[in-house]
Amino acid sequence: MDVKTYFKEQFDQLQLKKNESKLNFLRKDAFDFFNKAGIPTTRNEEWKYTRIGGLFNKEFRFNEPTEISAEDLEAVRMPGYESADELVFINGFYSEKHSVIRSDEVVILPLEQAASMDEYQEIVLKNFNHSSKFAKDGINALNTALVQGGIFIYVKPKHAAGNPIYIYNISDARFGNNFAQPRSLMYLAESSYLRIAENYKTLGAGESLTNQVIEMVVEKDAHLEYYKIQNDHAQASQVSTTHIRQTGKSLVNTVTITLNGNIVRNNMNMIMEAAN
Repeated sequence: MDVKTYFKEQFDQLQLKKNESKLNFLRKDAFDFFNKAGIPTTRNEEWKYTRIGGLFNKEFRFNEPTEISAEDLEAVRMPGYESADELVFINGFYSEKHSVIRSDEVVILPLEQAASMDEYQEIVLKNFNHSSKFAKDGINALNTALVQGGIFIYVKPKHAAGNPIYIYNISDARFGNNFAQPRSLMYLAESSYLRIAENYKTLGAGESLTNQVIEMVVEKDAHLEYYKIQNDHAQASQVSTTHIRQTGKSLVNTVTITLNGNIVRNNMNMIMEAAN
């Protein structure tokens, strides 16, 4: 089965399961784009030095549930976790069971739940998938077309999150190669402050492929610090799109540290929509 046919089956199944989702129309548009564009090749100018087509010729487990132990989680934790909000993704799906929220200043919800709530629906629908205006490729569209298990993070106006947010991306390749698509939308309201650090861990000896999209909106006088640590094993490949919009005069510090992995590509979009 070719790549497009396989993901068409996954898309059709998702649309049936999520027929009430507010994100369905965005999924449909994204899948139509993916169906036309496909996986980026060296013929795409921005991808001419990144060969990822071969990764999709392998057999990957996708959208399959798994369970992790306390020992698995301990291995991925970062120093200072005792005073951090810990968000755990397993095979690309946010796990409320394994996550620990310690802050009152930050709202953390499953993405589709936030999209259906009156309080946050406008924010989600206005800002979700804004990255597609700049990352016009099939790999970005694929994440949107099959989005599920994502998270929405909202920092209230004039609030400083006292605890940093740690995001752990865990791929379970103990029973075969694994494909994961974590998705996050973060919104820093006016005069708010947030620190985020995330890392990645593949369990087992199989190969893992992660196609991640993070979209962040930073309003006037808000301050964001974002750190990404990529130190997975040699069979772990990743395409990560980080899309940050500064919609007012604000401050964003972002650091990416890439130490290990197979094919690792980082797409960074910094969109400055206001003076200063």
